[in-house]
Amino acid sequence: MADIAAALVTLEDSEGAPTMLLADTADLQRFIADRHGTQRARLGWTIDALAREHAVLQEEVERSIRSCFSDPSCATQVEEAIGVTRRYLEQGAQTSRRALERAKNRTGRRHES
Repeated sequence: MADIAAALVTLEDSEGAPTMLLADTADLQRFIADRHGTQRARLGWTIDALAREHAVLQEEVERSIRSCFSDPSCATQVEEAIGVTRRYLEQGAQTSRRALERAKNRTGRRHES
């Protein structure tokens, strides 16, 4: 969770403007999500199982963010932080799904040969 908090601080400090750190972070996110989907394909996971895993991850991240901010005056910032993390998690989920589908398609073609 500290990594997510650091990423949110970076986003706030940059006011959403592109920075090298954010570009590197986006590349890293795509790389990890792609590897994640490929690994899940090797384990025989389905798209539905991957979607359930991402749903649980998103719920846990949101719960953690909310638990860090008990002050009601921070409600707007908490919702904004959750919105940002939802977008990043959804991007990661989409990348993982595509990687899983690619890996399964490659495996299927090998078995057909």
